[in-house]
Amino acid sequence: MKTGLLVGILLCWQVSAAQPMSWRHLPDTLQHDVRHILTVSGKIIAAPLHWNAQQWTAVGQTAFLTALVSAGDEQFKQLALSHRSPFLDQIFSLDNYHGSKTSGVLGVTVYTAGLLFNKPTLRRTGLQAIEAFYLSGTLNLLLKIVAGRRRPYAAQSAYEFRPFRGTTEYRSLPSGHVVTAVAVSTVFARTFRNSLWRVFWYGSAAIVAGARVYHNAHWVSDLIPAAVLGYAVGDYVTRFSVPTHRQSNQSHSAVQWFWQIGPGNVQLRLVF
Repeated sequence: MKTGLLVGILLCWQVSAAQPMSWRHLPDTLQHDVRHILTVSGKIIAAPLHWNAQQWTAVGQTAFLTALVSAGDEQFKQLALSHRSPFLDQIFSLDNYHGSKTSGVLGVTVYTAGLLFNKPTLRRTGLQAIEAFYLSGTLNLLLKIVAGRRRPYAAQSAYEFRPFRGTTEYRSLPSGHVVTAVAVSTVFARTFRNSLWRVFWYGSAAIVAGARVYHNAHWVSDLIPAAVLGYAVGDYVTRFSVPTHRQSNQSHSAVQWFWQIGPGNVQLRLVF
């Protein structure tokens, strides 16, 4: 709700001096944007086919880090359950909005405002938010089904898996809320070159991550692949240009990403 209010203020500021778009161009613009969504979707889905050994090593490193953290999952669960309070209940209620369907509605709202009021920046941001939301969510759902990890509220152990189990109870890894929250936050965080603005969006995604553990819906290790996937998708869609419908799409390489580990630091790098 607070996120929606902030973006509502942003929309009012952006459209206050805008002129409505020419309805004559609306069909062409919509057609272009749908084609753009399909193009981005195809490139992201096909990206693993173009990864080299370095990128696949990064996948292995992410899996290793997830497995390493999972050793403390049950302890983190007990810690979260034993530190509940009315104050934290309020803070962690953010996952009722951010990372849920509300994030998708937010993208549609921003896109519609940019389209109707002829504001290319708003339209581009909204389109990217829509792409980030549905692509990260779709990829995450596939991973959930394959992993089949049991959620902490139903599991006796952190290592209960039933791959390809269709019920929600066995869709813990990765966290869907975290994937979409990070993906959408990455899009909005790059709207302005302002540190506080970015802290707000990435901070809100971090709160959502904490909330999923606090609400006993996910293990801590579920958050690692979720954050990596969400950032990778959000980063890619913001780099993939959204030209006007009169411009042709430029060529783009597939997503390539890898961990860079050095003395005193660990970095996730993405190459396009």
